[in-house]
Amino acid sequence: MTITHLDKTTLRFIREQINDALAGSIEGLELRAGNCSYSGNIATFKLEVKIEGSESMEMQDLRRYAYMYGIDLEKTHPVYTLVGFLPRSSKYPFLVKKAGADGTYKITEETAKRYFGKDAA
Repeated sequence: MTITHLDKTTLRFIREQINDALAGSIEGLELRAGNCSYSGNIATFKLEVKIEGSESMEMQDLRRYAYMYGIDLEKTHPVYTLVGFLPRSSKYPFLVKKAGADGTYKITEETAKRYFGKDAA
């Protein structure tokens, strides 16, 4: 495949190729091509490096901010699992994973409190 110009579709394809090449390349580390910025015929990808098995930044933020929102991290839901928090997102700051589905979903603070809120004493 010859690439003649850079657009979102092409860059998405390139990111997938980079991630495939990086997978398992350094033992003990998880490498992933992140956000991309491009102009004309030049693109720059952010490289994310994480120690294998460590918590994601979103999960660390969830642990840090859960008490402020009255979220019980021990509470379970039959369908969704709370997996992260996005401090810069005002409308949909909580991340959940649906059982049997790929990827994560953003939910509102109200939905997070309904599913995972601390019970009133």
